[in-house]
Amino acid sequence: NHDLRAQKLQQQTILIAMGLIGAACGALAWAFGRIRKANARLLFESQHDALTALHNRRYFNETVLVRGTGGPFQGCVLLIDLDHFKQVNDTFGHPAGDAILAAVGERMTKALRASDLLVRWGGEEFLALLDPMSDAELNAATHRILSAIREEPVVWNGQRIPCTVSIGCARFPIRGMGVAVSLERAIGLVDQALYEAKRRGRNRACLLTAVTAETERELAAINADFAAATADRRVLLVESIATGPAGGSGIGVGGAGGVHSASVGGLRG
Repeated sequence: NHDLRAQKLQQQTILIAMGLIGAACGALAWAFGRIRKANARLLFESQHDALTALHNRRYFNETVLVRGTGGPFQGCVLLIDLDHFKQVNDTFGHPAGDAILAAVGERMTKALRASDLLVRWGGEEFLALLDPMSDAELNAATHRILSAIREEPVVWNGQRIPCTVSIGCARFPIRGMGVAVSLERAIGLVDQALYEAKRRGRNRACLLTAVTAETERELAAINADFAAATADRRVLLVESIATGPAGGSGIGVGGAGGVHSASVGGLRG
């Protein structure tokens, strides 16, 4: 009887120990799961813009730009900037500006493909990277963005706030350019096209279609005075202009002085 009681006690002790070990393993698994979820959340928050939920510039610099340092960039770059955004903030307040940024981010996401990368570049500026395509296809993509932003005002606190964007874009390698450019330098060229779209009146896209630069020196001269390079046709642009009142969806095309014309669905000139 004494031996049976001892054996039973030993079995009970083993069962209790196994239960404690199982509970400890379960607690550890739960804790590790919480840690993994917390780390995933922290990673997401560090790589995404809190307002628009788009990837942020930190993600771009640490992930995309690092991958693109191995050689010449091939693909399409777009820089998209909200027009008169300071005026919106001054008139309606910063919460209204935040609502517009969030709405614009959502509309551009819908206008682009799932494979395209859209980044909150900073302030009221966004960057998009698209796979290689023709100038006509890229021009069509800018039309979709221009239309998506201006077709409906953003409604905030009972106010209907119209908004438009300006776009600079190009596909790489660019026709006529003998200098290979990295992704970072490609963004610099597209930034010049964005500035040109702003200079010409906003609410439009300027697509770089050709750059005459066989040497680094010639490319540096173009970067130093982009307007002059456009005027003397060392740089060729297609200018797509959004027409009609804000809240409409009309897209028109204009061109003057070294600017090629474009029509919806194709390029000419």
